[in-house]
Amino acid sequence: MQDFYNYIKMLSYYYVMDNIKYWLTEHPSIVSFRWTPTQLYAATWSFLVSAISFYVAAALALHLLLKLCRIRRSLPLGPIPVLHSLAMSLISVAIFTGTLFSAEAEARDTRWLWRRTRTTSFEWLLCFPLGTRPSGRVFFWSYLFYLSRFLHLLRTFFVVLRDRRLSFLRLFNNSVILVMSFLWLEFSQSLQVLAILFYTSVYSVVYAFRLRTELGLPNKTPLSFTANCQLALLGCNVACHVGVLLLHYLRGGCNGIGAWLFNSLLNVAFLVQFLKSYVNHPQRKIKSTSVCSSSA
Repeated sequence: MQDFYNYIKMLSYYYVMDNIKYWLTEHPSIVSFRWTPTQLYAATWSFLVSAISFYVAAALALHLLLKLCRIRRSLPLGPIPVLHSLAMSLISVAIFTGTLFSAEAEARDTRWLWRRTRTTSFEWLLCFPLGTRPSGRVFFWSYLFYLSRFLHLLRTFFVVLRDRRLSFLRLFNNSVILVMSFLWLEFSQSLQVLAILFYTSVYSVVYAFRLRTELGLPNKTPLSFTANCQLALLGCNVACHVGVLLLHYLRGGCNGIGAWLFNSLLNVAFLVQFLKSYVNHPQRKIKSTSVCSSSA
């Protein structure tokens, strides 16, 4: 009888997994996806430039307006931040899972080509072959990741309304990630699969942590936690960028290397700004001061 129950559980598991994989990798809209700027929402250069310009201008205008009106108390936002954190965490988990399953499906369907070119799955994750077009499963989830960045921008306005804080690092970071995700699709850039997996895994944890904070559950140092997650993400990015550079010269070229170079420069600029903010963080200074005092 126990064996029968185990058999039913196994069948249920495979049935659920097959349905999940179908909706995440084999659905016709996913398999037949193609990046076409004239037919997709937010897929043109003009929209990207306009969106970033509006985001920066709106955030600065709101911050300046609150200062001019001398409104110092935190404005109540109700359940909006909670719903935003919940939505972003779930979306990140969905994109991570869809990208992971899609990468597995692409590896299965193109294994014959990889054997001919002596390419491993990990090399494909780092370096797309020359001539790769932005179509199929992986690019569908890359497009959803790009769209999710617009929803992520709302957090800037939450911070301005509640904490009266607006940093250059926040504006620059959000704008850079939006540009990077657009370039991934526009130029079929290499490394985007691993980048999406890294970003969504970190964002799912960070937003779940923020959700816990929004619900009033006890958290000791949420700011340092998110900063450490961002630092770990940057470290993974640097390591993968080195791998792309090596494969580009050893394997005869990676697709979208021009966009990759531009994104690398943006990453370096962000890394410099982030390290400055990370080192100069008030909590970190207080912690280092207390350690020095206790050791003295």
